[in-house]
Amino acid sequence: MRPSGLAGRRKTEEVEEYLRATFKNAEITTFIGPLKAEEKYESLLNNLAHPPAFTSVRQYENLSVPVLQHPELPDMLLIPVLGPRKDLQRLPNEVIVDAQCGSAVLRGAH
Repeated sequence: MRPSGLAGRRKTEEVEEYLRATFKNAEITTFIGPLKAEEKYESLLNNLAHPPAFTSVRQYENLSVPVLQHPELPDMLLIPVLGPRKDLQRLPNEVIVDAQCGSAVLRGAH
């Protein structure tokens, strides 16, 4: 259910303030300039307002995976993550990524 009225506007303002502080902060503005920072921020807001056309879900083989209906969004299905996977082989190489990259990788892995 979407917030409406004054509460909805407050929530929208909170989200926009968080995004502004994160993606349009002094460090970024100094690095790429105020015009480019504003352009990228507006592009981010536009992209966040439009959900992706496709979301990929990996099909597990030989596993019975529960598919649940979201309690408030009838056109959305929830597929729980199965894990943790303790039998993964640890390799000597590591890659360190930021939170955005890690989230994108994990989203693609599920």
